Amino acid sequence: MIKNHMAYCNSNNLKIAAIGFGWCWDMTWQNSPGGGTDPVYNVRWAGSSEGGPDGSSIWGLDAEDYALTSNHVCMDTYLNATMEYINFCLSNGYSTKVFFTTGPVDGGGNTGENGYQRALKHEYIRNYVKSHSNLILFDYADILCWNNSSEEATTTWNGHTYQVIHPDNMRDYVNETNGDFTTTTDHTEDGDHIGEVGTLRLAKALWWMLARIAGWDGNP
Repeated sequence: MIKNHMAYCNSNNLKIAAIGFGWCWDMTWQNSPGGGTDPVYNVRWAGSSEGGPDGSSIWGLDAEDYALTSNHVCMDTYLNATMEYINFCLSNGYSTKVFFTTGPVDGGGNTGENGYQRALKHEYIRNYVKSHSNLILFDYADILCWNNSSEEATTTWNGHTYQVIHPDNMRDYVNETNGDFTTTTDHTEDGDHIGEVGTLRLAKALWWMLARIAGWDGNP
């Protein structure tokens, strides 16, 4: 379906500049950590795989994790699909850039074992992209774990330190004077993952990524 969509757009003067998968809480929700403990990471996997061949169940990183999750869906499913789209564009001469993404770092399962296994999934995506010289990553997760003062938010579980969303990025703007925004002092997220502060951080990062794809060298 995605390939047909890209083909239709490229054949009808509706060229897509860039496309990437927008995660929801797929890595953490519906199914809490369960199954067997991964011997490499010492964690149980969680998440949902709605529409998957084994139904909606917990999922891990690679095919070997089927023994722990009883689910053929894993992070490699996402990576392989994204590579399929990249190769599809290359083989058809489309200028569309397909980019990888990490997921949300807020909401249920933000901490504890659930949050840690999600952090491992994010790092798995990063390592895959880093292992190739020509891939693009929009690191949604990392962007939201820092505030505008370059402070990183982390937590720990079972001796492991990992990123969580910075509370500043859950806040909304309450007024604007001469271009200077004032934020609320408490969390005001209203069910859509993040507040306006986090939204603006993501917008700036997306602008940067698209500008670099378009040929900007990153210099002012």
